[in-house]
Amino acid sequence: MVRYDEKDATISYLPGQATLAKILERYNDTPFTVSQAEPVISITRARELTVRAWTERLTDEKAPDQAKPDAKTDAAKTSPPSIRLVVELTAENNRRIKTPGLSLADAAAAGLGLEGDFVDAASEKNAKSGIRRQVLLLRESVKRRPGEATVPVAFKSQTVDGDSKQERTVEGTFDVVLLTPDAKPVRPSLATAGVALVGGTLELSLGHLCDQRGCVGHLHNALGQVPGLAGVRPHPDPKQPRATIFLRAGQPIDLWGLRSRLRDQGVEVTGIRAATHTGDRLRVELPRWKSAKDSDDARQCMACRDRTAALLETLKWTDSVKVVGGGIDITPDIETSGQLNLVGLLELLSQSGTAPRHAWLLPAGVKMPKAA
Repeated sequence: MVRYDEKDATISYLPGQATLAKILERYNDTPFTVSQAEPVISITRARELTVRAWTERLTDEKAPDQAKPDAKTDAAKTSPPSIRLVVELTAENNRRIKTPGLSLADAAAAGLGLEGDFVDAASEKNAKSGIRRQVLLLRESVKRRPGEATVPVAFKSQTVDGDSKQERTVEGTFDVVLLTPDAKPVRPSLATAGVALVGGTLELSLGHLCDQRGCVGHLHNALGQVPGLAGVRPHPDPKQPRATIFLRAGQPIDLWGLRSRLRDQGVEVTGIRAATHTGDRLRVELPRWKSAKDSDDARQCMACRDRTAALLETLKWTDSVKVVGGGIDITPDIETSGQLNLVGLLELLSQSGTAPRHAWLLPAGVKMPKAA
């Protein structure tokens, strides 16, 4: 038995000399999927004071309500705050924080506008411990590129002992990391999706696949957007171009979506061969629509469904074709079918005049996908 457990790790680096994105890039070509789990926390220590700070991006739901802007107010000031800056101060040696004394060293240079002042976090108000947490809402006055930037935070904090007699002032400045994510998150590709258990293969015959790096890479990237795939082995050839794709164990594969995706990327699939086993089946999902707004009832064109089912019954390798629910179940005849060329199935679906939503290949033991 092999078990893979998720593990947490802490990465330390100096802002300005390295970035988290560059550090994580080292794992792209490994069997491991490594991702950020928590905000990047900046830490500095000065005498008996430890200061930790991080930024949080505010969603529309988390952003505070804004008053109706005045037409004379600067547009940059009317935009809602999009960043929450959190600073946590910890006093050591049984001392406590009397005055945090936090400020931004140069907010304008960082492209930020302040929404008020630093205030105690709700959970930290009236706290008498040695920890004090304050927050500040910020507006962005410039459009940032994805990546890391730094926000300079200054502190001039006063600490007192347990008897509130000895006061000390600790001051300093440090940079807090501000992350700006990509507008469109990168979806995992076949090269970075981690270790996968392979449950079968499909042999694709292609209209073209040469041994140029760009041609093979284009096929690889196109397949990387297809759910249910574990890997691809290209076979470039001027006369018989093909590719072997590996299926993830326990997952269905949408054949209609696979061919459509490759066609959208300029790759023509002329054949899809699959070795069938006992228990393998196919499921064709036909279009449906709601009978009324906010209704759970779904309707379907019965004439289109019956016409499609009749066409599928002409396939020579089928053992049974049954209309079930909003789709059609197909059971291959294992004794006579051998390797199936499933492009014939897709061509019949095209000829029916009703494009399916999905044409699932369901290996033995794989559950039927829930209809959308």
